Amino acid sequence: MKIKKTIAAGFLTAAMVSALIPYSVNAVGVSPKIRVVIENNTNNSAPWSGVLVDEYVELKSDSTALSVFKDLCSRKGFTQTGADSYYITEINGLSAEGMGGWMFSVDDWFGNSGISAFKASDGTLSDGDELCFAYSMNWGTDLGADFMNTSTKLSSIEFDTEISDFDFSPDTLSYTLTLPENTDSVTVIPTAENKNYRYKIYKNDYTPEKDGYRRTDHISVKNGDKLYIGVGEPSWHSYMPEGVTKTVYTLEISIPSEESSGTESSETSEESEEQESKQEESSGTEDSSITAETIISETNKKFLASKDTAVFGNEWNMLTLARHSVISDEFRVNYVDSLREYLAENQFSSATEAARVVLTLSALGADASDFYGNDLTAVFSDYEFVSKQGINGIVYSLIALDSCGYKIPSASGDTKQTTREMILDAILSSQLDDGGWTFYGDKYDPDMTAMSLQALAPYVGSNEKVRNSVDKAVGLLSTAQNKDGTYSSYGADNCESTAQVLTALTALGIDPDKDDRFIKNGKTVVDGLISFYVTRDAGFSHIRGDDVNIYSTQQACYALCAYKRFVSGKTFLYDMSDVTLTAYKSESSVSPESDEDSSSAPETISEVSEAEKEITSEADEDSKSGNEPDNTKDDNDEKNADVYKTGDNSDYVFILVLALTSAVTAALVFKRKNRATEEK
Repeated sequence: MKIKKTIAAGFLTAAMVSALIPYSVNAVGVSPKIRVVIENNTNNSAPWSGVLVDEYVELKSDSTALSVFKDLCSRKGFTQTGADSYYITEINGLSAEGMGGWMFSVDDWFGNSGISAFKASDGTLSDGDELCFAYSMNWGTDLGADFMNTSTKLSSIEFDTEISDFDFSPDTLSYTLTLPENTDSVTVIPTAENKNYRYKIYKNDYTPEKDGYRRTDHISVKNGDKLYIGVGEPSWHSYMPEGVTKTVYTLEISIPSEESSGTESSETSEESEEQESKQEESSGTEDSSITAETIISETNKKFLASKDTAVFGNEWNMLTLARHSVISDEFRVNYVDSLREYLAENQFSSATEAARVVLTLSALGADASDFYGNDLTAVFSDYEFVSKQGINGIVYSLIALDSCGYKIPSASGDTKQTTREMILDAILSSQLDDGGWTFYGDKYDPDMTAMSLQALAPYVGSNEKVRNSVDKAVGLLSTAQNKDGTYSSYGADNCESTAQVLTALTALGIDPDKDDRFIKNGKTVVDGLISFYVTRDAGFSHIRGDDVNIYSTQQACYALCAYKRFVSGKTFLYDMSDVTLTAYKSESSVSPESDEDSSSAPETISEVSEAEKEITSEADEDSKSGNEPDNTKDDNDEKNADVYKTGDNSDYVFILVLALTSAVTAALVFKRKNRATEEK
């Protein structure tokens, strides 16, 4: 589930860490503002097209990209769906569907962080930033964010003043920029050939470790200054496939008749403008006392302390709690009521959305084929619906169906009937020559490869073709593992890829602690995943050094749940043969029970109920003191986004993930890792 790589929600998988620079587009004494654009220039059959809104809104000290979006929609009377779960799936009647969805950019960059990552409080959202929510029909390619395009060149450079004799070519890296007489500042507006790659502008010294100027900034200049435009620096958290190198353009400033008396003051001004490099605080942990068990305990407490956990849209956290056997009856009831309310007015928008609901209900002991008289597995009978998202929807449909051995219902009318054989053939035929799978393009992706293995795992013992396919993919993942135990997508070591591989290993019965194929320099996949844990916030970051990402946290937590179940000798995360299913009936309140021995769980349900009261009380106190608990979700993630990586949120990556993705989102990447997206 991911789209952390791409589209928001899961596709929402895109946003940029805004530069903190001394110049503002607003005059002194004027409140800081950011520009917000919501547009659809790609879907001609949508309820609306063109620019829905384009206006400047006030940036407050507690503003976030998410709060700005929600407030604007509320003020304008626009409907929106998904913002509360960090995965925007609909704006004013235009919904994510198939490979289409919402993507989010900051200053024309679809980055590797989701919408939840941008806040005025930490400077990642600042005066003059431009936020754009745009609809894409094909995971961002039609918006200029092409995962298969490895160019770090610019397609154009424009300026806020008329420049004579400036003829730009993407392949020409050095220019003389002749400005009008007595010019003392200029705004440079680059456009990247591939907007997945971030650019920054510097004056006189190319210092990529520092914050640069943005396309909205007035840069003070004098005759002889040099401006540098860097594109695709690996350290800037862009999607960087192997072999991609940065590009740097140089603009030498020429200003006719400039008075020499201005030189000294310009130099002084320049010195005062230069910012110190921000010291990036690592979010990963090297503390050997932080173990998987500790993280599981802390994240479970965090989920249980949040009333937002037990609602539709938070399936992954609900599934994690249920498979840890620490969920309360109150959470079951709240989630079921929230789901019923959603289904009363909506149909499943994608196979991955249906799959995560079926998985969560099954984990809760609810028969998804008889849920208040509705068969929620019926959508999987329509092969067009199953395959509409590509390999991601196909994989998660099979995972959901096999979780409790659900039979595929008969398709209605002329609908193409789905069969398990058809799904298996689709997965096997999608395998690349190197042994991997991908969301998009012809290069393997560790996330999609690991997800495919999770779906194929139940068939390894009975199907030789599946077994051979799995062996080839396992060999690829062993070779691809980084020296620190992590996995990378698009050049970035990230949480979601690592989490998906860990989940796949446990599905296949491969011991991640002992199998030498998945231990590098003494580091296991579990060690790699823990390195993304942010202790202070009890969550996971997409990339080490980032803040907690909702989609990353979701995927890491269910991966650790899969790992704990493996070492405890229990069934795999998605193998729910240990759960007794009960049909939910309108006339009665059902509280399904699990066959699983609750004595082996870290906490009994009754103990959790008391703990939940205590934790909720603490959370209320935090809220009163102004410290609102950070309950993160980057899914197709989904989401976001951030398209960050987002497990079954691969519709788009953040993603993120959301994270999701933060996401994807997730990756969604639309890959995650809500670039604006659905889940992994």
